[in-house]
Amino acid sequence: MYGVSVESCRRTLAQRAGLDKLQGHTGDSRVSSHCAYRQLGDMNMSANSMTPRQAAAALIAAMPIGVSVQQLEEYGIEATTEQAQTITQEVLSLNLFWIFAAIEAHIPQKYQSALSELILDTIEAGWNTTVPAGPTAWATYLHEWQDRRRRYIRLVEEGMSPIAVSAEAAALMEERRLVQEAERRNLLTLLIDFVPVDTYGQLLENVG
Repeated sequence: MYGVSVESCRRTLAQRAGLDKLQGHTGDSRVSSHCAYRQLGDMNMSANSMTPRQAAAALIAAMPIGVSVQQLEEYGIEATTEQAQTITQEVLSLNLFWIFAAIEAHIPQKYQSALSELILDTIEAGWNTTVPAGPTAWATYLHEWQDRRRRYIRLVEEGMSPIAVSAEAAALMEERRLVQEAERRNLLTLLIDFVPVDTYGQLLENVG
């Protein structure tokens, strides 16, 4: 359906210079996690590669978890605590989109679902502890994330670049009045820094 090559991902940082031109996962988590670990355990690994479980942990570790009011201020974006929590959810959705795209591009199809479930289970376990998402329930977030994912998939299928997908995310946040129109460029810069598209593909290149 869609994939992300390392070559494409590496263009993301270079595209920062182009900013001037641009003005269900439900059910028993413990059961699904157990099944996912068993399935991933069947993968044959090469001598110098990460295991899938190590890959899942590495992807989570590479992903910025939250965006604070102070961090937004550093990018010239004024926000309340509640707005920062909602922006955190939108940034998480964009990160998950690219993580899942990298999984699809680099992991054999029969293991993709299991690896994706492990990642979602890890985020759910940290919801509103390590992930500062505010009062939004996990199930509510998942529903919104699926909507975002469909939007972003459509853009990639149309040939849009990672920076164009980030621009769509920024427009969604502006529509939700999380940022002002004048702050959109600053938000795009933040998304480049907080959504490390190239890193995800590079990490999964080492899964054998």
